[in-house]
Amino acid sequence: MAKAKQPGSTGAEQGAQDEQNNPTPGDGAAESPAVAPAPQAAPADVEPKAPTADDPVPAALVKARVLVAGAYGQCNDVVEVDADTAKALPDVLDITPEAVAYAESLAAEQ
Repeated sequence: MAKAKQPGSTGAEQGAQDEQNNPTPGDGAAESPAVAPAPQAAPADVEPKAPTADDPVPAALVKARVLVAGAYGQCNDVVEVDADTAKALPDVLDITPEAVAYAESLAAEQ
């Protein structure tokens, strides 16, 4: 959109003002950011590193009786979940051996 010429200015002065207000990319104006290259897949000849003591330990799975129908199954289902999840949801999952044995006995009757 062309700007109106300011009164009392010459064409050269107006052009200089336009350059100050609308710098071109070659004039040091901010250019568009560079796009980072996509990550490269590991070469096929590189073997995965062996686990170390610093690596996170996978959570141990435990059997649990489902107490409330929902994301973990229907009531009295026996599911395997990580111990931390089961302990965090005592109103949903019961990990006591007696509860698991009872739920398994119900499944065996059917």
